Amino acid sequence: MAAPGGAVTRVLGRAAVLTLAQGIAALGSAVGLILFSTLMTPEAFGRGMLLVSLGMAGSLLATLNLEAVAVRVLPGPAGRAYRRVLARVFAICGTLGAGLAFGWAVLGGWSVAQGAVLAALIPAVALVRVLARAGTSLGAPLRGAVPRLLARPLAFGGGALVLWGAGAQGQDWMLPVLLLGAMLGAGLLQAALLRRRLQTVASGGRAEPRAWLIAGLALAPGLLFLEYHRHLVLIAAAPGLAPDAVGHLSLALSLAALPALPVIAVEMALTAPLARAIRQGDAAALRARLTESAGLRLAGLALGVLALWIGQPWLDLVLPDPGPVMPLTWWLLLPAAARGLLGNPLLVMTLHGRTPGLAPLLGLGLAGNLAAIWAAAAMGGALAASVMAGVGYCVLWAILWRRCCAGCGIDTSLTVLRSLERPRFARPLRKA
Repeated sequence: MAAPGGAVTRVLGRAAVLTLAQGIAALGSAVGLILFSTLMTPEAFGRGMLLVSLGMAGSLLATLNLEAVAVRVLPGPAGRAYRRVLARVFAICGTLGAGLAFGWAVLGGWSVAQGAVLAALIPAVALVRVLARAGTSLGAPLRGAVPRLLARPLAFGGGALVLWGAGAQGQDWMLPVLLLGAMLGAGLLQAALLRRRLQTVASGGRAEPRAWLIAGLALAPGLLFLEYHRHLVLIAAAPGLAPDAVGHLSLALSLAALPALPVIAVEMALTAPLARAIRQGDAAALRARLTESAGLRLAGLALGVLALWIGQPWLDLVLPDPGPVMPLTWWLLLPAAARGLLGNPLLVMTLHGRTPGLAPLLGLGLAGNLAAIWAAAAMGGALAASVMAGVGYCVLWAILWRRCCAGCGIDTSLTVLRSLERPRFARPLRKA
């Protein structure tokens, strides 16, 4: 049996690497977008960022979120059957999703070229997300996550530097095209790094496509909140904002993601150990992982917010129009704070197999939040939309946390730090 200290060291090492990759990704994306905003007209920048957000959020159509159950199914006896089902769903739904996106874009007034880029971006983003989730499920989060994390900074940062060096003006199509190329490259790298891991999945289990699809669809709104919340905010707010305000909001969303980096990295590094502890019914191991997660989340969130506060004077110097951006950023930090203080109850409920009943809650919460953001943007501008986005996220996250406590008997919040030796749970641990 491995020593506890060695396990903790490995977790910390993975979290450190993922935090570094997350930091590079967010910083590179933010700097690239800042440079692009100075090289493009406000209207072009707003249209380009809207296309990127539509491609990121629309990628869910290509898989129906079937990859959400990978962490529970892929390492088990039905791993190979799950891969076959996922491949069929991706082939069918990816084609349909791309076609629908193209038709919607052209009918909505976008050019044929813009519609084609959006149609290609949707399956590319979905494939990279699927491979990242597979790496996390098979105990190789770095191999799956790092290429995905570095795609955006390579696309936006590298593209902006080339454009700036050439002294050219940016066009709206450049942002989604650069992202498409980076996603395709990331997918090829992920496939190469994970090839051996994917070949070792078990083949003796029985396929349960109906149950897997139901579970994935139930968690689809959760994926949108966890990974694509800022894209949804931009999509919902854009109809009520001027083009330059769309640019300000997109920059604020990128900056607000920086303090969340350590929190997300800890979650990614601890996903496989948490899944193993829940599958084996090991209450002691689960308590230890939750305690480690709480401590690392608290420290990382505090350092991230402090770094952004200290760096604000520098941001005021480099941002092309800092006045409207920073007030939006502070309100958009609320989702990171909720995730750091309450943990990730949605992940625990997924690992515990308690997904039934989540679909109505998450679907209604998502729809209500997006409607409120749209209305706030139309009536109060970007600042009102930012307030509504931050508050709405916190409300839904608190509801999910309470549901996790009641349904799984597991408290993912910082209350586990009351006693480092015996963390407190909402109820006695229940077997999955």
